[in-house]
Amino acid sequence: MGLSIVTGRRLMTEDAVHVVHRFVDRLSAKDWDAFATTLHEDVERVGPYADVVSGRSRYVEFLAGVLEGQPDYALVMRRVTWSADQRVAFAEVTERVVVDGRLMEYPEVLAFELDTAGLITRVGVYTMRPGSAASRHADRFFEQRGEARARE
Repeated sequence: MGLSIVTGRRLMTEDAVHVVHRFVDRLSAKDWDAFATTLHEDVERVGPYADVVSGRSRYVEFLAGVLEGQPDYALVMRRVTWSADQRVAFAEVTERVVVDGRLMEYPEVLAFELDTAGLITRVGVYTMRPGSAASRHADRFFEQRGEARARE
């Protein structure tokens, strides 16, 4: 039997504690059967463009279709931060994807909600796009003031 963690009103198994890591690992490996075991049947995914995919089978189908032409795709875990009751987790990840023949890296935060069984019920995807006009906002602010770059 695995490790158990008692948190206030609930008992979480080791499997539930590691569900976010399995989600990222199995997504990166495109192991769709194992990936699906991390998800509640009625999971909801809200993407970076407020696009919504509902249901485990549709979510898996969506990701498999999107990543079908991405042999070099990877999702790299940086860290996971949990709420006190371990029902909410925030994972900082880097998504590696080929765009126009170039390998690109995008920092992201994935926001997870879990049920009491430790299955993922909701995934929010928050993507940063380095080099975009929005990512240069702070630089423009300081340039207008005649100061050094924001990153210095």
